[in-house]
Amino acid sequence: MGLKTGPVLSATDVAAYHPVLGRSYLLLDGQKRLDLTEVGFFENETGYYRRAKPRGNLREATLRRVLPGRLNVYEPRTSAFRQLAMSSALLAMGSPLEAATSAALPPPGRGYFAKDDGPVYALAHGNLSRAISDNPNALVLEARAHGYEVANAASAVVGMGLLLGGMVRAIGHLGGADLNGNLTLGMLGASVPFLVVPLALKDKPAEHRRQAIELYNYTKR
Repeated sequence: MGLKTGPVLSATDVAAYHPVLGRSYLLLDGQKRLDLTEVGFFENETGYYRRAKPRGNLREATLRRVLPGRLNVYEPRTSAFRQLAMSSALLAMGSPLEAATSAALPPPGRGYFAKDDGPVYALAHGNLSRAISDNPNALVLEARAHGYEVANAASAVVGMGLLLGGMVRAIGHLGGADLNGNLTLGMLGASVPFLVVPLALKDKPAEHRRQAIELYNYTKR
């Protein structure tokens, strides 16, 4: 593990503790305690972690590396814990199906990356496009990822608009309003394919973005 002041320390066992009350800290070999604010990076059996303040964030975060290379990709340490808490809450409320679905979905929380161990940025289209601008093939893959993001978002907005509009009209029918029933059914039916598209293609942006990063990392400079 490395301190922000420069020294690199060795330890057989590095355990991270994040108490509900109090400051997070590392415990080296069960004896030496270090406040996480002093640490620049550390590694243990669960992975490699970096302490950094991503551009645009107000607070420093503990980020776990999930893809190494010239572009190191990180995820917030809290992502997995947040997902587990959400699944547990749904299960406690008597929703086993929703709990299983939550556990199967990618964890919430934004991804991050750093180029050549430089500043940490949010893993978003604009940031990543600038970072890989010297590799046209990687840029093509990132453009595809962004295209899927835009298509999924647009489809979800249109689908929700049609669904809500149809539901409002259906409620109006029940209230005795003189509305075109065929139009109401048409709006409800039309919403289905628009809402299915984001579900069917939800993994495509991450898949193409990962391909773009891997291509960039393994292409000789």
